[in-house]
Amino acid sequence: MTRLGSALGAQQSTFAGLAGLGDLVLTCTGSLSRNRAVGVEWGREENWMMFSGQGTVAEGVVTAQSARALAAREGIEMPIVDTVNRVLSRVNQLASPSPP
Repeated sequence: MTRLGSALGAQQSTFAGLAGLGDLVLTCTGSLSRNRAVGVEWGREENWMMFSGQGTVAEGVVTAQSARALAAREGIEMPIVDTVNRVLSRVNQLASPSPP
């Protein structure tokens, strides 16, 4: 995140504070985090797609594709973002009904 932000003009110190690392830690550990809830559902092998229809948004699911596209445009390697996108792509394939 820091490399991409820096390439786009952000200060590296921003990512070390509450707006960066603090948000990341809360997203990963907070019981009210929608992104964490999606991850928990994956771990339980439940249908994480249900979150799209409940009036809440797990923004990480949608943002992962945008982050990868932005990193590619800027020429920044982001292996975690690439891996998250591969996982999301695979989960979407498994969740989609098979054609008759």
